[in-house]
Amino acid sequence: MLTLIQHWCEDGRRFARWCPASQAALQRLKPHLEQQLTGHLSARCAHLKGRGGVKGAVRYLDKLTDHYPFVARFDIRAYYESIDHAVLRAQLREARVDPISQRLVRDDLALPDRRCSGKGMVAGGAISPLLGALYLTPLDKVMPRGKGLCGWNNGVEMWFYCLMPNPLHVILVPSDDTGLSRAVGATHRRYSGDINAHQRVTGHLFQGRFGCVAMDEAHL
Repeated sequence: MLTLIQHWCEDGRRFARWCPASQAALQRLKPHLEQQLTGHLSARCAHLKGRGGVKGAVRYLDKLTDHYPFVARFDIRAYYESIDHAVLRAQLREARVDPISQRLVRDDLALPDRRCSGKGMVAGGAISPLLGALYLTPLDKVMPRGKGLCGWNNGVEMWFYCLMPNPLHVILVPSDDTGLSRAVGATHRRYSGDINAHQRVTGHLFQGRFGCVAMDEAHL
């Protein structure tokens, strides 16, 4: 059981200060959790803090662009705040992480969440990069399906996407008049099915039809 001494928000990010024993427990958990998640974390997800910063990230991406067809750019602050605790805990169970580690992760997520929102994760935490990488694995798995998140097999090419706290912005190029609705509809159904299966619920996940606008070279 972890003991939280203080929590606060700074520049929209959530921080926590743990008692010395809890901080030591989280530091010991980090390599133990990393070992248990071997084979579940994507090899294409790397944490660069303290190892080059923005310039290091750009150099790293430049090396990967010849090998991987997709690059995702995230606002880490908003990404951490969007992390759903229930989904992340379900991923830990699926990875067969031991119960003690799961309890420590639960406390690491829940104790700083004083609003009881069931979402969000502290910045700068010992295990935050690992949990953030694990949370991205469903996206990394779905990208190669049909050569794209929205399915090139539905006659749509995806040139760019940007995942934000609520919406997902994508640039899509359909090959015919109905390709866009087919591709996005298939993606909505697949994503809703995955989320509902994780949370053991049923029903619609999205409200209303997706919004779209025509773009020309000036937008690109």
